[in-house]
Amino acid sequence: MKRFIFTVFLLFLLVILVISLYKEIENKTLFFLIFAAVIGFNIYWVIKNKNKTIISYLIKCFILGLFCVFIILITDDNKTETTAEKEYQADIQREKVVEERKSAILRIETTIINNYPFDVVTLSQSQKTELDTIADILNYYSDIKVIIIGHSCEIGSKSVNQRKGLKRAETGKEYLIEKGIDTDRILVESKGETQPLISNKSSESRKQNRRIEFLIE
Repeated sequence: MKRFIFTVFLLFLLVILVISLYKEIENKTLFFLIFAAVIGFNIYWVIKNKNKTIISYLIKCFILGLFCVFIILITDDNKTETTAEKEYQADIQREKVVEERKSAILRIETTIINNYPFDVVTLSQSQKTELDTIADILNYYSDIKVIIIGHSCEIGSKSVNQRKGLKRAETGKEYLIEKGIDTDRILVESKGETQPLISNKSSESRKQNRRIEFLIE
């Protein structure tokens, strides 16, 4: 009777162990491979040792099961470390993406395209090259919207200079559209002669003030 109770008890522990293993192992294929290996080994052991009792068989199963649990615990620890490392690397990558975006926005907002000759609102080749960089950034970050602000020097009336500033901004917008930027992402405005970078005392300084600037909306 005692042997029967002990056998049932061992069988119960073995079932609990199998269920626990099944729940712990995410890879169910691995579980069934381990389970099949344990059962196969013990079937071989029983066939080879016919004189052994079922209790010996169950004890062997239980010991092998505990060994499997030990292996799985080690594997889980490694998996936890691997997961933590992946999360850490993901955090670093997210921070890198944020910093790259900030750098791109700063690059746009610090760009000044100037050196317009007097009364000229069209873009020179060198100015187009500078705008190409802006276009590349806007094409990469498709959610960014930009405001192009046109400026002029103080020669001429305020109304005329206001229009010149606006025309320079519109010319910049047209070029960005040619480079694939959606028109809805580009706004234009003019400050005319009201916000000079430097004094308008010389022709060179006036060329610096005739410019377009960029602001992220």
